[in-house]
Amino acid sequence: DADADGRGVRGFHRGLGLSRDGVVTAKTSSTEVEGLGYAIPSDDFTGVINDLYTYGYVKGRPALGINTITVTNSMEAMYYGLSRTGIYVQSFVSKEAEEGSELRIGDCIVSINGFAVSNSSEILNILSEHEVGESVEIEVYRDGSLMKVSTTLVEQDANY
Repeated sequence: DADADGRGVRGFHRGLGLSRDGVVTAKTSSTEVEGLGYAIPSDDFTGVINDLYTYGYVKGRPALGINTITVTNSMEAMYYGLSRTGIYVQSFVSKEAEEGSELRIGDCIVSINGFAVSNSSEILNILSEHEVGESVEIEVYRDGSLMKVSTTLVEQDANY
């Protein structure tokens, strides 16, 4: 953690740099834990930076075209009038996303292409293996019944 002026907190060291061969490097260490370091080839982030600057988002990333709410416990489920915990479709980000999907608002997402999901990070990990325009099979609870639906992946844009 860094304090407001960007200096490291006592006992911590953080560094970010660009090596001569174009690799972004970062290091985090503490007096209480073993250090952690990683490197990212500059070719991997140049496109990301250019897309963010030009479009405000990273082009070509697949998405379901929905906003979700994750209900993690029975109290939350009761608050929302739901019968189970899970990831629920709250809304669609565009008319295009809604038209290319068999998902419905209120669906509880159980799995994508056979892989169980319990949070939005798991959804993003599965979608990262696919391309915009591909179709995926989604298992959902709808009106108390388990069913399979499909949706066409859209480009994740600034609406997310």
